[in-house]
Amino acid sequence: MTRMFTLKKLSFPLTVFLVLHVSLVGQVTNNVEPQKENGFDRKSNFNVEELKVRWKKAALENCTGVPCTIVSPPPAPSFTCGTSTVTDIDNNIYNTVLIGNQCWTKQNLRVRKYNDGSAITFDTSGGTTGDVGETWTVQTVGAHTLYGHDSTSTPTSNLTNYGYLYNWYAVSDVRNICPTGWRVPSDSDWNKLVIFADPTADTLSTSLIQSDAAAIKLMSTSSLWSAPPVTGTDDYGFSILPGGARSPAHHFGEFVDESIGSFYWTSTNDTSVTPPIAYFRTILDASGTSHSVIRSTEEYDGGGSIRCIKN
Repeated sequence: MTRMFTLKKLSFPLTVFLVLHVSLVGQVTNNVEPQKENGFDRKSNFNVEELKVRWKKAALENCTGVPCTIVSPPPAPSFTCGTSTVTDIDNNIYNTVLIGNQCWTKQNLRVRKYNDGSAITFDTSGGTTGDVGETWTVQTVGAHTLYGHDSTSTPTSNLTNYGYLYNWYAVSDVRNICPTGWRVPSDSDWNKLVIFADPTADTLSTSLIQSDAAAIKLMSTSSLWSAPPVTGTDDYGFSILPGGARSPAHHFGEFVDESIGSFYWTSTNDTSVTPPIAYFRTILDASGTSHSVIRSTEEYDGGGSIRCIKN
């Protein structure tokens, strides 16, 4: 009796133990199974969460504000033609002017590199007149020169007043001679400018006067022009100055017409003739009695100024 009683007494805890064991195993199994859903196990879940923590920690370590916020960079300054300036790759700064719906640089170009940083050949041959043993007219790549080789940058120098003279190879180079977002104006661009200043201007003829009225309105009032009593009125702030030019081969690279004329390349050329030519705009003082805008052509080895126009 005593032995049977003992067995019965012991059998109850054993049953409870077995039930609890099965129950606990089932719970553990149930808790593990969801972790494996969709191919994820406990370890992979830990790795994803760990990466999230590390990303957050890295963001906090690079954040100086409290509370931590991500600050966007300031927007680029807006450009307003006429008040904003533009800077070339050499860090020369140009004022701008709005005429009609065209935005132009207010000064002649004085850059010495293309926009990719490549140097533009600098020609110093020919002496002060330009035609003594010169190499200018045999250049077949983009080149620039300075009227009279006046290389100083004093307030009265040719460089300060007029910038550089360029051949058309520099004008047409795909590396772009104007600041980013700007270009050398086309023949059509120049025609639009002249017509804005004088709606009656002739924009079709070549090597003929387009307009006298437009010339006076576009010219600076500066005394650098040697043509009193006729002077420019500079109605729009375009401020053309008489920087002269450098002649092509048939005039031996001579420097000509400083103080009486300004010569501007366009990006438009004509390869149907030999040698090929490009279109030019000449603003010329005609012997002190009148000024004219002349649409003409020049061979590629001539030297002229450049104004840039915004794209």
